[in-house]
Amino acid sequence: MKKEMTSLARRIEAISDDVIAWRRELHRHPELSHEEKRTSEWVHRILRDEIGLADIRTGVGGYGIVAEIDTGRPGPAIGLRADMDALPIQESVPCDFASRNPGVMHACGHDAHTAMLLGAARVLKELADGGELGGKVRFIFQPAEEALNREGKSGGRMMVEEGVMEGLSMVAGQHVSPAIEAGKMSFQRGSITASSDSFEITIHGQSAHGATPQHGVDAIVISAAVVQGIQQIISRRIAPVETGLITVGTIRGGTARNIIAPEVELAGTIRAFDPAVRAKLIEELGQICGIADAMGGRAQLRIIEGYPPGFNDPAMADLAEAAVREALGDGAIHPPIGPSTGAEDFAFMSRIVPGVFMRLGVKDPCWPAPLTAHKPDFQIDERSLAIGTTALVAFAVKALREPANA
Repeated sequence: MKKEMTSLARRIEAISDDVIAWRRELHRHPELSHEEKRTSEWVHRILRDEIGLADIRTGVGGYGIVAEIDTGRPGPAIGLRADMDALPIQESVPCDFASRNPGVMHACGHDAHTAMLLGAARVLKELADGGELGGKVRFIFQPAEEALNREGKSGGRMMVEEGVMEGLSMVAGQHVSPAIEAGKMSFQRGSITASSDSFEITIHGQSAHGATPQHGVDAIVISAAVVQGIQQIISRRIAPVETGLITVGTIRGGTARNIIAPEVELAGTIRAFDPAVRAKLIEELGQICGIADAMGGRAQLRIIEGYPPGFNDPAMADLAEAAVREALGDGAIHPPIGPSTGAEDFAFMSRIVPGVFMRLGVKDPCWPAPLTAHKPDFQIDERSLAIGTTALVAFAVKALREPANA
């Protein structure tokens, strides 16, 4: 098996120029969440015309695409997922494949994710046609990972609601990581990403002249007390061994320096790794809003449900790491770097079936700027694309050929 995996890595290295070219084409034409029309059409064309897949569904969860290989032979059904959307950022790195869409940029590596999944589809199609695989592989090209629509839904959630996980026994995805050296993969067990919910608090007071504050109820003073109370939720309302995070990101209120503000709006995010802690933080946030009543005002709390916590099934992580070791050797493995308080809507998929979300190192020591996602100078070491493509293919092959390990 190890010899076969090594030969897979060589096969993928042979198509690495195509994967890089696909990534650059996507990078030139980024599209925002829920607007990935051109991207979706382009991915569909590559799957149909260059890779030769026939079972392709479009318009799943917005602009999502689902393609499938059914070998007709016994074996599990596995899903491989990549996201396709970009961010509202003006690119600052001059290169011949820089974004041609002003104010929009692939600053989080989704162009790389999509290109690598296309590469994996190409190789797995060849293996299936050669009778070397059993079972089914479903390729999930997901829109809108970065933002919710007007109904408060991301692409991952919408695809799940439209049945993308039906019939699958496992799912895998990956994300580029600037914290890891290019050419290495990292496999976390257990919690890997946090939940992410948003909140809005409207504090109602009563206006008055700043010279006679006794005639009003100062919403700004109340908001200050609420913010202080929020800070104590983490330190005093959940156990020290539990992890949670509440961030107040905006405060808006007041009309003039000599007028008691009648209303203040607060907004922020709530993050946790444990669903029970997530629920506790939301409950406590509601309790804190009671401060407004005690101070003569009133507070309205609105929770906007976001992404659930992401969890890597230990058996799936073991399977993926073993597959990469067999294909690329022990030197390709980077130790786990721990869970991230960032959120990822792959979690909607991995809470339905056992899943693994792999981390692909893209750090380039020659790059002068620090590699940080969601920044206008974000870039990746493209040599890592062959590694990520190999990881997807190796995971799929091992899972399909050794279902007892899955």
